[in-house]
Amino acid sequence: MNIKNLILLGSGTSYHVVLYAVKSFKHLETFETVQALNLEEFELIDLPLENAGVIIAVEFAESYGLIQTVSLLFFYIYLIKYLNF
Repeated sequence: MNIKNLILLGSGTSYHVVLYAVKSFKHLETFETVQALNLEEFELIDLPLENAGVIIAVEFAESYGLIQTVSLLFFYIYLIKYLNF
């Protein structure tokens, strides 16, 4: 699968991390779209219809939101990268 639309999800402090990361990914000019979304507000309707990839950055204390999101994404997304710091 070729990922053309990248979504970075974060919550709290991690959201600020993904906001910064969006700029870096845009400079790579590898993806058609790169966007940062708040993990707690994420819904399946936010996903592009095809060629989507997701990177999730969370802290340990935010794991409940992570479990909800991953359970939503499990059947829809080819690649999920989980960063825990």
